[in-house]
Amino acid sequence: MFCGRMEIGGDADKVSLRLFLDNKHDEVTQLIEFVVNRSHGSMTSIKFFDFVDVDDLLLISQRCPGLEHFKIHMYYSNLPKLLFGKETVCVAISNLKELEGMDVQNEFIDETILEQIDEFCPNFTKLKIAGRVQENTATLISKSLPKLRVLDISGTRIGRLALLVILKGCKELEHLDVSRCSPDWGRYRPLSEVIDGDDEIRKSAYHLKVFKWK
Repeated sequence: MFCGRMEIGGDADKVSLRLFLDNKHDEVTQLIEFVVNRSHGSMTSIKFFDFVDVDDLLLISQRCPGLEHFKIHMYYSNLPKLLFGKETVCVAISNLKELEGMDVQNEFIDETILEQIDEFCPNFTKLKIAGRVQENTATLISKSLPKLRVLDISGTRIGRLALLVILKGCKELEHLDVSRCSPDWGRYRPLSEVIDGDDEIRKSAYHLKVFKWK
């Protein structure tokens, strides 16, 4: 018997799924299939927490191709499944033609995955990332998601150069949230202090409609 929490909106189109580490994956799959059946394939948003597998996203993409947004935050013990399951993720992404945004850990940001989004998801404009945003990640985002308009990396670790890559490379970006960020590993220093004293960052952010850094 699985334990967990499931929240379904009035039309069963938005679901929050919270599962715990003692779940067996076949029971998790049963719960997901129940949710999908309840929505009659019309689900537009789903949030996975804790115990989740890339195959779960594939199942959702096959049964609910109109999905517009998903959130996946995996336990670190499950991250190897993601790293070795990127081909499955790419197949799932190719099914989601209506996808508008996603909320994922930084490990999810991969060149092949972002290329799939750029090719198959013309409405994709919103991205939220948890974890750490390095220069290579920032470069991937700016090159692979040219239509990105909203980027939320609040609470992450991001350096000055990575931030500048995003500001200068994401030409259509309108909304950037870097509040509660820190620039360095090993010691806490608010990124806001860096931005306050950095003319280049502030000038590079001038085109944004919304820039949150405090």
